[in-house]
Amino acid sequence: MGDTDYDKIINNLLGLEKYNVVLLGFKKYLDSIKEDIDKLKSEIENNKAENKRIEDRIEFVRR
Repeated sequence: MGDTDYDKIINNLLGLEKYNVVLLGFKKYLDSIKEDIDKLKSEIENNKAENKRIEDRIEFVRR
């Protein structure tokens, strides 16, 4: 059996750990973007409802 290069194994494992940290950070970033998008969608729906109420009031006043 050959000699095991533990330094190489450790460096590879550390590289994988750094890669996992980067992936986790990117996932958190994407999750925050999704959360922002969901908030904006909700705000748009609320604004549509408010605009509809205002349009209804204007239409009522014009009659």
